[in-house]
Amino acid sequence: MKLTADNLPSYKHPPVVEVVLSSQFAAIERLTAAHLGLLWEKFRGEFPETEQHPPAPHQVETFGQLRSLRNELSMRLINEFPIPRFWFKDQNGNQLVQVQSDRFMHNWRKKEECDNYPRYPEIRRKFIDELRLFEKFLSSEKLGSLVFDQCEITYFNHIVPLSHPSKSTPNPEDVVTFLSNVIGKELNCVPDDVKSVQKFPITENGAQIGRLHIEFQSGVRLTDNIPIFILNLTARMAPRESTIDGVLERLDLGRIWIIKAFQACSTETMRVAWGEYYEPDN
Repeated sequence: MKLTADNLPSYKHPPVVEVVLSSQFAAIERLTAAHLGLLWEKFRGEFPETEQHPPAPHQVETFGQLRSLRNELSMRLINEFPIPRFWFKDQNGNQLVQVQSDRFMHNWRKKEECDNYPRYPEIRRKFIDELRLFEKFLSSEKLGSLVFDQCEITYFNHIVPLSHPSKSTPNPEDVVTFLSNVIGKELNCVPDDVKSVQKFPITENGAQIGRLHIEFQSGVRLTDNIPIFILNLTARMAPRESTIDGVLERLDLGRIWIIKAFQACSTETMRVAWGEYYEPDN
């Protein structure tokens, strides 16, 4: 069944702490760190701060292959240092552009408790404008064109259980629907460490076009040492066509899959606490 945007819920107080929109393409071979410095000048008015990080790996969803259970060591010989991944940050650190030779990303990050999630349409608009500016820069510098092979959207959520914050071992089944504390009930305890990974194929017209990755684990919030659960959802797909519009269409579809999955895996108690509601025109 094809998932659509009909009847998608919204939340007044969503637990989201970061959203990433990412496009991936064939490496721009002639792109250098010097070029990325020139690119920063195009973004510097809104993003006055920069950082350098190792490049993120090139990731492509594949199908029809069985995963090996062996631990394999992969080695690659290179004759030159890889071009770093540049971060362009705004003054508050809420908005972030990431650029490397084969990726372009936009992040929204919650830095303070008072930071309000700007919602997907606003993040999408910024991503479009910035990606088009990058495309124009590549053309003006005669560096090549963007040949997209994957795109992805990720929502990072920090969930504070409704139980008292001092409780050191919150029960995961109070938060998500796919973990039952059957063993803990037999042993009269709850697990003090939890991790779950699930992957679902994203299909269109019977063909697999990507995957939805769901990761859930226990953790501690660094600001106050309160036990939390971390729920990350990533939809990674091949673009419909190798254009910015083709990428955006897939990101919109990925968002639908993420919202549907988030609603399905969150308990009703948590959804009520987050203020779940539906827009009048849905």
